[in-house]
Parts: sequence; structure tokens; C-alpha cells
Amino acid sequence: MEARKQFSRIGWAFVVFCLVDVLVQVIMGVAIGLWNRQENSGMPNLDIMLLGQVSMYVFAFPVFWLMMKRIPSWRKRDEGQISAGQLFLWAVVCFGFTYIGNYIGQLLMGGVEAFTGNPQENPVLDMLNDMNPWMVFLTTVIIAPVMEELMFRKLLIDRIVPFGQRVAVVVSGLAFGLFHGNFYQFFYAFSLGAVFAYIYSSTGRVRYGIMLHMMTNLMGGVFPGDERIFHGDGLFHGWNDLSGALDVRKHNRSRCFGLCLFSEADMVSRMGACSGKGDLPCDSHGAGGDWVFGSVCAYVCAVLKTPVMNVAESLDTPI
Repeated sequence: MEARKQFSRIGWAFVVFCLVDVLVQVIMGVAIGLWNRQENSGMPNLDIMLLGQVSMYVFAFPVFWLMMKRIPSWRKRDEGQISAGQLFLWAVVCFGFTYIGNYIGQLLMGGVEAFTGNPQENPVLDMLNDMNPWMVFLTTVIIAPVMEELMFRKLLIDRIVPFGQRVAVVVSGLAFGLFHGNFYQFFYAFSLGAVFAYIYSSTGRVRYGIMLHMMTNLMGGVFPGDERIFHGDGLFHGWNDLSGALDVRKHNRSRCFGLCLFSEADMVSRMGACSGKGDLPCDSHGAGGDWVFGSVCAYVCAVLKTPVMNVAESLDTPI
């Protein structure tokens, strides 16, 4: 009964968050419409994603925070540490989950399109392509990681981890996936949310999830648009020439894909070798099977180099 009451209160907090968000967006839409009618100047050049984040995090999030603060929470006493090397490995794991989850979403929606005959569009990717690249950086690399980690890791996990770390990891990942509202993003958002939840529930430090979230969104949301953001005589002048010479954006992605798969096998084996009490992955390397798995992945990526590159090229969407 206690668990049911706790989860019900958390569920209502998320429902109220969504309702406030929708209400504020409706008010914004009406205000923009009235402004257009009064000024007769057409739709103003507004950043839709930024407005959406204003409605969520400036108006809806404070209400959500107040409701969650009234729910009993847990605080990990012995906060854990993650070294720079471990953080890098977790980043590689996150990149791998992003590609794999995005690939599953692409396959699913491609099947839906083939079955129904109706073209399916990725709403987030279409929006990002129309946005100013620096605004993409602000909204997806700075604002979203901080606020989403506070919501789905700090506030949520602190209130459900007493019922078990596995429960907290799955619930946090599932809520994070559903929060994105489309199947293109659901699978990789669920996987990444579970990884961030595991790290937070093991260390008690939300900053690790924020850093990994930022890195993942940077690689998925900003670098794919580098033709725009790095063009010109600014700070990153010459990026296109350099990346073209090194072929970073295409030919190396198949190798990165294999590295991601290998690192995931290694980290999962470490997780399985631990005590299961929320510890960080053990320092010892996994069994020799990890190296076999890594070799197989490298071989597969070498044989399927072009297909993997083509798939990876189309799987760049931030969370």
C-alpha cells in the first residue's frame, strides 16, 4: 500500500506537470495569434523549441518540484565517485545505446510507414534542421540535460529507489522514454535514462548524468549540423575542411559503432560481477569473452562498413 501511494503521488506530479505545460503553450499560442492579427505582420520568427522549454521549465517545473518535495525522499549517504576514465567509458556506452535505440526506432517507424502507406516523419529531427544551430546548442546541450536530469533522476529516483535499485532504473528509463513522446526517440531515451538512473542511484551525484547527457546531445544534436554551426570565419573556422580531410563524420562512425558495442559488453560484465547493491562497475575487467565479443564486433563492422555508416549517418537525434 505504501508503494502504491508513493507511486500514485509521483504520477500525479507528472500529470500536473504535463497539464501546466499544455496550458501555458495554449496561452502562448493564443498570444502569438493575437499579436499577429494586431500587427498584421505574419508569424514572428520565434524558436519553437525554446518556447516549449520555457513552458516546461519556467512554468511547469516549479509546480512539479513543489509537488515532488512533499513526497518522502531518500538520500544516499556514502556518495560514490566516478573517475575520468570511467566517465569516458560510460560516454561511449551512451553513444552506443543512442545508435542502437535510434536504429530500432527507425526500423519500427519504417515498418509502420510500409504497413500503413503513410509517410512517417521524425518531428524532432525536422525541428532541429529548421533551428539556428546555436539555439540547438543552448536548448539541447545546456538546458535540456540539466532540467531533465533533475526531473527524472534527482527528484524521481530519490523517491522510488527505496523500493529497489532495479525498480528505480526501469521506472526512470521508462518515464524518460515516454516523456519524449515519439517512437523515434523512445528506445534510445529509455536506454539512456536507465544508464543515467543506474549511475545516479549508485553514486548519489546527479552531475555525472548531466555531463553524460550533455555529451550525448552534443554528439547527436550539434555535430550533425556542423556544416552550419562551424561555417564561416568564427571560432570554429576550418572545421569542415578538417573533418573532410579526416573523414570524421562518415568513415570513422563504423569504427565508433564497433567500439560502442565492445564497451557496452565490457561495462555490462562489470555490472554483473558486482555485489548488486548499487555499487559502481568493478575496477576489474570482465571475462575474456569481452575481448571475443569486441573482436566479433570489429569484424562485423569491417564487413558491413558501408551499411553501418549509412545507418549511423541517419541516426543523429538528441534527447
